[in-house]
Amino acid sequence: MEKAKLVDDLLVNMEYQAEQSPRSCFVVFSSREAHVEIVIDCIENVFQESGQFQVVRLDQHLKSGDSQYAELTELLASCCFAVVILDGFRPNVLFEYGILRGLHKPCIVLLEDEATVDVPGFFPVATEDLPPKPQVDMDRHFSDVKDRFYLRYNRNKPKQIRSLLQSEHRKLTGQIENEFLHSMFPHKEIIESELKAHLNMVVEVFTKNDHDLQGDEMPAIDLAHSHVSRLAKEHHVALPPRYFSTLARTYAKLNATEKAVTLIDGALLGTSDDATLLSDKAYILRRSGDFAAALSALEAAIKIRPKAEFLWHNKGLTLEKLGEAEKAIHSYKKAIALDSSCAMLHFHYGVALYERDDFHAAADELNEALKLRPEDDVFLVWKARAFHCLGKTDDARKIIETVLASDSTNADAWFVLGRIEKDNAAALQHFRKAVELDPEHGGALCSSAACLSNLGQFQEALDIFAEMHKTCPRHELCPTLISNICTTLGELDRPEDGVAAADKILERHPENPGALQAKACSLARLGEHDSAQEIFAKLVDANPLDSELLYNQACAYALARRYTEAVKALQAAIELDPRWQQSAMHDSDFSSLRRTKAYRTAFSSGRSARNHRTAAKKKASREGKTRPTRASRTTK
Repeated sequence: MEKAKLVDDLLVNMEYQAEQSPRSCFVVFSSREAHVEIVIDCIENVFQESGQFQVVRLDQHLKSGDSQYAELTELLASCCFAVVILDGFRPNVLFEYGILRGLHKPCIVLLEDEATVDVPGFFPVATEDLPPKPQVDMDRHFSDVKDRFYLRYNRNKPKQIRSLLQSEHRKLTGQIENEFLHSMFPHKEIIESELKAHLNMVVEVFTKNDHDLQGDEMPAIDLAHSHVSRLAKEHHVALPPRYFSTLARTYAKLNATEKAVTLIDGALLGTSDDATLLSDKAYILRRSGDFAAALSALEAAIKIRPKAEFLWHNKGLTLEKLGEAEKAIHSYKKAIALDSSCAMLHFHYGVALYERDDFHAAADELNEALKLRPEDDVFLVWKARAFHCLGKTDDARKIIETVLASDSTNADAWFVLGRIEKDNAAALQHFRKAVELDPEHGGALCSSAACLSNLGQFQEALDIFAEMHKTCPRHELCPTLISNICTTLGELDRPEDGVAAADKILERHPENPGALQAKACSLARLGEHDSAQEIFAKLVDANPLDSELLYNQACAYALARRYTEAVKALQAAIELDPRWQQSAMHDSDFSSLRRTKAYRTAFSSGRSARNHRTAAKKKASREGKTRPTRASRTTK
């Protein structure tokens, strides 16, 4: 949004608190004839009896000793608008109407159908030779205001008069309200000019990219806020919720989370049912990493606006941060049911499905996002990732090549191209290109380290893994990263360090499956077989269809020389994914197992191998996904 427009929007939404002051409607009339009183009754019925305005008549406000002119000018200056009754050519009416025009007051001009110029009234002595009374002609008799709109009325139709007044008032509502504010706040333009100067400072920082912030903006923002608060208090201006949202987000950009939250909480004291303010509070808390508090704010907002798509969308994002993947998916589905026109909503839902390994559904949802934003490179790259996991490698490669053709600096595209490559050396080059473009690309760093490990460059891989906590926000939760670190430590004959690395994570996340599995593998290599199998038993019980877990359990059984259990676990892994059989033929953990009769009986027969491959292919077809081998893995 343009800075000037954002400032103007903030000013427009500010309210001048003058609701208790009476809004007045001044009636301009001359004759005391009965038909004029009928019109005044209609005016009072429409405006005064409805409680909207106080109807003011000069004859009822004058007191003994008052200056008629002074009282008149004061009443005309303080009114919000006037109704001018032209039942004839009346000099005093014209005089008052002229003052109103000079003051730029909104006016409703009523011209009676039978209004005439009272010619006899201009002669002090009656005479029979006077011409007949001509009808009032606005263009000729009121030439200075002939372009002004007026309403004709019939004195015998009061219902019609009331209807005309109501209709014209609706048209003038905005002008009347502005005039009221101007009468209550004669310096409104000066106030808004000063407010605008301070709001410009806030918006200037609010619209900056994070990398453009200098770090010294806080004093200026504090000063601007103090001036805005002072002006609001002095001139009875109600600051809109959007002002607090904008300022709070500005504080959040400056990493002043406590200030931002305190500001919104203060605004909520006056309007606790503002779902947008609660949503902004959730955004700020989520940005600071306080996901539980962010979720609480969103749930409070949803109670107020249960059908607001953006609240369910943000709830899904927050639940993902809390590791509540299934609940997040439910929130995304709820949001889409409310409004399916948000491309980012489909995208986030697609990524959540991808992380759950539901690649078919992920690809479908990413296609929905691309229908709304066909050229979005981020959506295309994730679609390529889903296609790759579905085994549609050629389609994935075409998408990535198209993206790189339009933007060769897209680090994510180079990362996915590396994942598509089967050769470790070629994949490593692509991952390094991604890191060159984005030194903090966690996936590319992790995958390049995995490639180095697979190429035998274990220490270099471990050095990269050791730096991952600085670049990857998921470093403590990512099972791939944890597994790769422990695998590399094992190759360096440092399984005790693998246990220490896993324990460090388990201290904060005791149920993390990646850390538990990595610890079990390292314990097996240390010869602590009972402890290793105790962990594996719990993990397999919770995830009986995880082929990699079953394969690692088989490795642990083999190292413990429990060959029968090793063969059984290995067979289960291969049934789920046939490529584990190829891995088992070269894995050093199975060196002694491969010499046993149990292994030869189970796997040496070509027929047995074919049976396992057939069953596994059927299983893979049903699941619609492929899995990498047990070597250090590139990030999914």
